[in-house]
Amino acid sequence: MEANREREKRILKGAKNSLPSPSHSDDGATVSEGAEVCSICFDQACAIEVRECGHQMCAACTLALCCHAKPNPATQSQPLPTCPFCRGGITRLA
Repeated sequence: MEANREREKRILKGAKNSLPSPSHSDDGATVSEGAEVCSICFDQACAIEVRECGHQMCAACTLALCCHAKPNPATQSQPLPTCPFCRGGITRLA
């Protein structure tokens, strides 16, 4: 039992050391020290805020959320996007 715990600790320590720095992404974009990182992709700085609830996300995640929603098959209307954090309706962004 103790051997398993030690093995898990070594694995976790190795994984922690191999993770990339959150301030640098693969596409060359950097997140400044004071910027809040997107809680969806953990890659880019939050640049867009949902007016109704105040939650923030990066532009790429906002685009994916708002522009790639599938229409309702019954009504063929585009569904109102919802905030991925609180599930509130999104009508305005800042």
